This record gives sequence, structure tokens and C-alpha cells, in this order.
Amino acid sequence: MSLPPGLAAARTPITAVCAALAALAIVGALAYSFQETGNGCGSGWAASRKPLPDPLLTPEEQATIQREKRNPYEASVAKAKPINDCRRAGNRRLIKAGVGGGLVLLPAAAILAFLYWPRREELTDITDITDIDDDDEPGVNPRSGRRDRRTDA
Repeated sequence: MSLPPGLAAARTPITAVCAALAALAIVGALAYSFQETGNGCGSGWAASRKPLPDPLLTPEEQATIQREKRNPYEASVAKAKPINDCRRAGNRRLIKAGVGGGLVLLPAAAILAFLYWPRREELTDITDITDIDDDDEPGVNPRSGRRDRRTDA
């Protein structure tokens, strides 16, 4: 079954529209991912890769924690919380950009696959095994001329 005549003639404009949609999806996803995430974290890319300070707690902060007999792990978590919140916001923005771009790319790719996937009648170089002539003597391998051992009784 080949493409209907109207669809075959419209293959080029449909391809151009799908290519434009794919380019728009990629550019849109990149633009969305580079937008500000809020809370002074920067763009989605910068926020998702925001590094923790090294060392997380300075020696003065460690001395204060020991003097006040606070838990150092809780203090570390409290200091890293704003940075981790920025990372989550950046990751959320990047995931939304990827999902949004994918939701536009998937139908465009499906349309292009439908238009350009080879049809059965277009595949002329494939040998159909049902057309092989079986006039040879049964039990003789036509390639080597020797008898097949499985058919010997």
C-alpha cells in the first residue's frame, strides 16, 4: 500500500512544517531552560549545577556549633538548604523544558516516520523466500550438491 496521491504530493510541505515544528520545539525548550528560576538562583542550567561551598561550614561556624552544643549535621543541612532548593528549582525547569520539547517532537517524528517509512512495494531489493524454486531433488542441498544428513533415512 503506497501513499495516497494527495498525501504523496503533500510530502514536501508536510516535511517542512514538521522540521519547523522540531526546530521550534528545540529552541523553545532551550529558551525555557535558560529563563530565571526565581529566588535569585539564576537560570535553570546555572541553578541545577550550583555548587556547595567548600568547606560547607567554616572553622568559625564549627566552633560556634560546638560552643552552643548544636548538632553539626543539622547545621550543615540548614546551611545547604537554600542551595539545594536552587538545585531542585533548576532541575524542575530543565525537566519541564525536556518534557515540553519532547511532547512537540514526538508527533512531528511520528508524522515524518509515516511519510518516509519504506512501503512494502518500495522494497524491491529484498528476495521473497516464497519465490525460491524447489524443483531440486529432496534432501540435496542446492548450494553444495551434497545430500542433507537429516533427510537420509
